[in-house]
Amino acid sequence: MATAQQKGDRFEKRMERMFKRLGKWNVRRNVTLIDSFGNRSQIDLTYGLFRKTYVECKNYALPVPLKDVAKFKEVLALNRIPLSRGLFVTTSTYVPRATTIGVLCLDGNDLRILERRAKISGFSRFAAFALASGTLLYALGLFDDGLPNSTQVTDRRYWDRKLAVAQMRASRWYDIARTTAGRWYADARNAVGLR
Repeated sequence: MATAQQKGDRFEKRMERMFKRLGKWNVRRNVTLIDSFGNRSQIDLTYGLFRKTYVECKNYALPVPLKDVAKFKEVLALNRIPLSRGLFVTTSTYVPRATTIGVLCLDGNDLRILERRAKISGFSRFAAFALASGTLLYALGLFDDGLPNSTQVTDRRYWDRKLAVAQMRASRWYDIARTTAGRWYADARNAVGLR
């Protein structure tokens, strides 16, 4: 049976993967902040290059108490971080007052929706990359008939023909990739219930 610490670590890693799938940059775990008084505070996750977002993760079965959210709010304040850049995430829910103190709070339902979007986002980027790579490699099939011989290398008409074939292939494959990716994206959104 996993300890509370192990469950918390697994939840943090899950959130790290989710934010990366959502396309967030510079996602880091267990970031230590030092305020102006020399106090050290550990933040579970941060993401962003120039405008960082600070994330506190709680894997609770019971509702998150007000004191946990208030503590996170104070850590942000002591480090002069605006509340708008703080995010509190849990797998459960919150006590009613915890969501009213100015920190953005995501509960288990919000988390499930965000994870569905992350799956779609990650798949869409992979599909677009795969299709674009295949299109480029196919379009640049300039040497389908082997390497050019010494007379073909200097023959401008030879290269014009090769370029025309490559442009035609690229155009055809771009159209196929665009319609296929659009269908995949629509199918994926329908599959997870986002319309």
